[in-house]
Amino acid sequence: MSAPTESWAYIGRLKVANKRLAAGTVAAAIVDDPARAKDVSKQVAQWMREGCTIERVPVEWVRQHLFSTTPYAPVAEVRS
Repeated sequence: MSAPTESWAYIGRLKVANKRLAAGTVAAAIVDDPARAKDVSKQVAQWMREGCTIERVPVEWVRQHLFSTTPYAPVAEVRS
């Protein structure tokens, strides 16, 4: 049995605060789905034009931190 693969997503963070959200807030997210690569790249490009910074993070992290300013910090794997 193979190890489960982690799903990834792209997030867009605001560089500048607006009326509703603080700078650094995760304002948008899209799952990195190879079957929808063209749609994903168009959406990420739109966020970049709108002035967001882009990060690639696990989907589970997005579920917990959408609309927050929490930075993503990957957990280091412990090898024995």
